[in-house]
Amino acid sequence: MFSSYTALEHYKKFYPKSTMEKYVIQFCSVIDFALPEKRALEEKYGIDSPYFICSNQFWKHKNHELVFRALAFLKKQGSLNFKMIFTGKEEDPRNPEYFGEIKKFVLENQLSDDVSFLGFISREDQLGLMQNAMAVVQPSLFEGWGTVVEDAKTLGVQVLCSDIAIHHEQLEDSAYYFDSVDEKDLAEKMNDFVNHEITEKHHYLAVNERLKESAKAIIHALT
Repeated sequence: MFSSYTALEHYKKFYPKSTMEKYVIQFCSVIDFALPEKRALEEKYGIDSPYFICSNQFWKHKNHELVFRALAFLKKQGSLNFKMIFTGKEEDPRNPEYFGEIKKFVLENQLSDDVSFLGFISREDQLGLMQNAMAVVQPSLFEGWGTVVEDAKTLGVQVLCSDIAIHHEQLEDSAYYFDSVDEKDLAEKMNDFVNHEITEKHHYLAVNERLKESAKAIIHALT
């Protein structure tokens, strides 16, 4: 079973002689619990300005560096007038120096007042912060069928994401894409959100419809 057709194509590439039955089941995020109020979250996490949120573990392939380079670019241009919030675990045993390198970049580029590292927080708080963000930023270089993207779709939050195949499969034309190695492209699109130059709100297929599609895929795989 695969969570996406992109993953299935990867499998076929590396195991071209495989004769096993293969199924794709694209899961849907269901949020059936109350989220904290906006004001409560702002007070709890010290948020006092519009913000974007990136909710990924600090793993190398998640491509956080691109976001920080985009922020540094905007800072130099004098147009960094929003907050960037990060949630997720800040350690990776595969790259133990990685988060320290990021913090060093933040200091060297005078971004300390422009970013907030919230670490691993409750799912309720994470989703509440996503719900009130200008957009979710998803810069990853590699993903499965991403939970963060599914959460954003269920919440109806706009997504700014890297232009990798899985994101196009998962979001189709309902996202704003940026070049995954071009910080200026991301910076320009973030600026467009802040300045309300992006006015068209992309809509997603209703959660009930997405659930039906997932259920059909599961039934097909099991029968």
